[in-house]
Amino acid sequence: MTPSAEAVCPTALVVALVNAPPAEAPAIARELVVRKLAACVNVVAGVTSFYEWEGKLCEDGESTLIIKTSRA
Repeated sequence: MTPSAEAVCPTALVVALVNAPPAEAPAIARELVVRKLAACVNVVAGVTSFYEWEGKLCEDGESTLIIKTSRA
């Protein structure tokens, strides 16, 4: 039987990718670090997202947040 990630490393690291409007991304990143919800957040500007919304194809400019935190 293989042990779970929690058994091997109870404070397993987590990386989450979240897209946000470019004007709001830096404030979100800053707040995550200030509140100690993330150890580090990278803001990658210039991302173009394509998605379907209400039956229509949409395209928006966004920033991707690379959020590094722990499972604890």
